[in-house]
Amino acid sequence: MESEENTESEEESQEEYVDGPKNVDPTKFFTIEVSHDKMAAYLTIDTMSINLEELASYQVQDYLTRSELDAELIDYSSVNYIFAEINKIRKGQSGSTVVRTLVATGTNPEPGEDGWIKYHFPYNRRVVIKEDGSADFRNIDKYISVKKDQLLATVFHGVVGKPGRDVKGNSISPPSILKPKLNIGKNIRSSDREEFNELAEVKLYGEHYSNTDGAIYATENSIAVSPELIVDTNVGLATGNIKFDGSVIIKGVIEDGSKVECTGSLLVNENIESANVLVGGDLIVKG
Repeated sequence: MESEENTESEEESQEEYVDGPKNVDPTKFFTIEVSHDKMAAYLTIDTMSINLEELASYQVQDYLTRSELDAELIDYSSVNYIFAEINKIRKGQSGSTVVRTLVATGTNPEPGEDGWIKYHFPYNRRVVIKEDGSADFRNIDKYISVKKDQLLATVFHGVVGKPGRDVKGNSISPPSILKPKLNIGKNIRSSDREEFNELAEVKLYGEHYSNTDGAIYATENSIAVSPELIVDTNVGLATGNIKFDGSVIIKGVIEDGSKVECTGSLLVNENIESANVLVGGDLIVKG
């Protein structure tokens, strides 16, 4: 009697697993694997542990939706590949009983665009080469005169990049961009100008103009305009010759061999040792 009952129990068990276990949630045998950088997620299904005949696509879709993956990054079309592989297993056309496929991919951050400063006047000194091939250091074009309303500098403020997301929806910051800063001195007015690129993104520029005729004083990150050219030292090899459209104040000496030309007045705090001085206005020499 006991033997017959055991036989019936074994038959029922064998019948239950003819096509795999029944009445078992198949998603218990699903596994999601996230890559180390969290930019890819893979779904693995152990088909030996589930009834393939009862597995439906909505169960896979629901499982993915309920997972910790970012719903917007899930590739639901991967379900089609999963069932294509399951059909091969059903028909004995696959040597594997495990289905593994990519189901989500993160988005990389988009780099931005570095800012820059462009000067609209000759920023670097220029050394004149004489006929004999030697350099004439007296003719360094150091002092630049500018006109009122002249565009002096344009600053592009840069475009910040767009953040990315990993497969779990965490934000990934874009690379930082260079944001140059131009310090604005006296006698300069500024305005902003907008441009739009092909993606309708705003590119912002700052434009800086001279408010007066005068001399431009500039460093790598600053500009200013003075209506007068002020030379704090002697005029000589260190300064180069001076040719300026406006008034000039020299706090030292005009050394022998140096040349000074200006269209306005010239004030020299010490002495004039050179005969090469041409003045359009008043000449005042304190020495």
